[in-house]
Amino acid sequence: MAESAPNHDLVALMQEANLGAREFATEVNRLIGTTGTPISRTAPYAWMNAGRVPQRAEVRSLAAFVLSKRLGRRVSADQIWTGRTAGPAPVIAATDGIDGLWGGSSTRQVLEQFLQGGILNRRRFMQMSGAAITAVVTAYIAGHDQTPQEAHRLVGEHPLVTQVEQAVESLQYLDDDYGGAANLTYVRAQVMATAAVLLEGGHDSATDHRLQIALADIAQLAGWMAFDAGDPGWGQRFMFLGVRAAKEAGYRDMVAHILGDLSFQSSTFGSPQDAVDWGEAALSLTGGSAPLVQAAVQSRLAYAYARAGRLDDARRARDNGIERFSRPRGDEPKWLYFFTPAHVESQAGYALIHGGRDLLAQGSAKAGRSAMTEGISLLSNVGAWNLPLDIKGQRRRALFEGAWLATGHLHGGDIEQASSVLRTTIPRLHQVNSPRSVAVLTELRRELSRRRRSEYARSVLTELEPALRRRRAVPA
Repeated sequence: MAESAPNHDLVALMQEANLGAREFATEVNRLIGTTGTPISRTAPYAWMNAGRVPQRAEVRSLAAFVLSKRLGRRVSADQIWTGRTAGPAPVIAATDGIDGLWGGSSTRQVLEQFLQGGILNRRRFMQMSGAAITAVVTAYIAGHDQTPQEAHRLVGEHPLVTQVEQAVESLQYLDDDYGGAANLTYVRAQVMATAAVLLEGGHDSATDHRLQIALADIAQLAGWMAFDAGDPGWGQRFMFLGVRAAKEAGYRDMVAHILGDLSFQSSTFGSPQDAVDWGEAALSLTGGSAPLVQAAVQSRLAYAYARAGRLDDARRARDNGIERFSRPRGDEPKWLYFFTPAHVESQAGYALIHGGRDLLAQGSAKAGRSAMTEGISLLSNVGAWNLPLDIKGQRRRALFEGAWLATGHLHGGDIEQASSVLRTTIPRLHQVNSPRSVAVLTELRRELSRRRRSEYARSVLTELEPALRRRRAVPA
């Protein structure tokens, strides 16, 4: 596009947001991810100084999103490039249309909107953060009370609902073994089908209640799978739907569980304060919950604290989670079938490795090495990374934890051990379709490439690189 006068509107917005051109490009590229085409790190200079307009509508929308997030208010592409953009924005906030009032009528409107989008909805939703998610949390917390939850499955004879409930349980096991990207389209269809049956109406109260619970369960699973598949916008959107359905059913344990998942997602995609806010909100809902539910939420909060650099708080939350296993079990939900003390320790392990890596990058060598050593010890001793390839129910966990254990060894200076762990982990890429796990391995590949002078690095890269080419990656 030909050069023109400087874009004073964009310059003013960037100055207000305290956002430099190269940082602006980095933020846009982070949102594009590894599956899209990145922009040049100098592209914003041309936008500012020569008045150039990005040709791709996606880039214009993402640039507006970055500024909106920084400024805490909506900024549109038309505001940045006044009169020089055309067509609808391809990026939509994950909360769009579902962040209204809580209650039966508004929830019905949300369900109708999901159904209108269809199963193969190609719209791109952007993960929200900051004030947008604070509003969601605040609205829910303000509307709930501390009375015992009413989410026990009421007795009611309805074969279709029974089938929906059974499908949720079997799909959870598929996700454990094959990863979020493997069956996401089918699970999305199950969300739509359950919502359609619920909207159809004409059920007795027991059936309606069971459908609300089933919708919350399947929406949580769809959200988790979308997150694992590298689509955090849809992940949030499904999880928000799950929160709404759970609230309608008085299903407070599931609300806490979903908020914990949202915390984990925010940590993964680089929003540590959001993660802490989600995690602490989740914890506030578990006062009357079974110890296992409390342990699961504490483990998510520990991860959020570690990613936020609050390692002492992370250790306390981990210890609180472990302590819950010594209490009488109570009425435990079926969907925590996988959760054990080893799971808490493993999650703390890779959180500490990640936190240690961040500290080392910041120049805090002593604290970084300490966190790294502790994380390596936890994952080595209780992690699933070295389970047999043919064991069921742990395949995705084994892939993810193996990637993080290898990361810990590499940053701890032991390339030989990192290579050994990777050789156990690489074959799992053929079994599991988890872009979230692939992202960790992709970053490992970059780190190993810088160490090609090591025989161990060169050797393991000959196995890792072709395996990764068969899988796509998202931000780690």
